[in-house]
Amino acid sequence: MPHQLEITVKETVADVEGRTICNKAADYFGIQIDSVRTISILTMDVALTDAQKEAAAEQIFINPVTQQGTFEPLDLPFDWSVWVGFRPGVKDTAGETALEAMIDVLGLTPSADEAVYTSKRFCFSGANLQREDMEKVAGELLANDIIQQWRVFEKSEWSPQEGVGMVIPKVDLQHHRNHLRDLNWSIDCPNNLKLLEDHFVLTLYLLVGWKHRIHISVGHYCLDRKYSLIDYWSNSGMSDLHSDLYPK
Repeated sequence: MPHQLEITVKETVADVEGRTICNKAADYFGIQIDSVRTISILTMDVALTDAQKEAAAEQIFINPVTQQGTFEPLDLPFDWSVWVGFRPGVKDTAGETALEAMIDVLGLTPSADEAVYTSKRFCFSGANLQREDMEKVAGELLANDIIQQWRVFEKSEWSPQEGVGMVIPKVDLQHHRNHLRDLNWSIDCPNNLKLLEDHFVLTLYLLVGWKHRIHISVGHYCLDRKYSLIDYWSNSGMSDLHSDLYPK
C-alpha cells in the first residue's frame, strides 16, 4: 500500500518559495495573490511497516526545527490549491534519491517495481482569484507542461480526507504490450542496416507513436524484421522517453 507524506515549513518560518510565486504572478500576469503556502509531497510506493514509515519521516525527510509533516493531507487554509507532479515515465531524480536514503537508513531491499515519487501542492489565498488565474499560474509558472501535470482544486471541491489523492506516475509497459496495433512498412535500404536500427526506428516512433508493433521489410537484406517499439526502447534503456513525447 502506498504512503503519502506531506511536508511544509512551520508557520513561524517564512515560506520563501510561496512569496516568490506571489511576486512573479503579479509581475508576469498582473494576478494579485495574498499568500502562497508550499507543500512538498513524497509518495512512497514501497512496502513499509508503520515503524518504518514513521522512521522515514522523522529520521530522513522532516527537519523538526523548521518543518512539519504528516501522512494525512496537511490542513492549511486556502482559497485555491494546485498540485504539480511529474508525468508518468519522467525521471524523478529527487524521488530516486529519497528511495536511496530509505535503503541506507532503514535497510530496505525494494523490488524493481517499488519507487518514491515527488510532487508539490500550493495553497493560494486571495479573495478575487478565479480558476482561469490558477490555470495560468499553474501552466505558465509552476509546471513544465512537457514533463509535468497539474490539478487545480477550489476550496469548495477539496476533500480534507482525500487531499490530492494517491497519484502514482508509473508506466505499465506490460499493459501496453497487450494493446499494440500492427503496421506494415516496406522500404528500400541499400546496406546500412545499423542506420535503420538506430535512426529509422526512432523516426517511426516519432511518426506513429509507441503503441504499435511495426513489421519492416528491407529490400532483400532482411525480410519482415519485427520491431515492438516498447521492447526496442526497453532493451535500449530508454523506456522513459515515450512519456516525454506522448504525455498522458
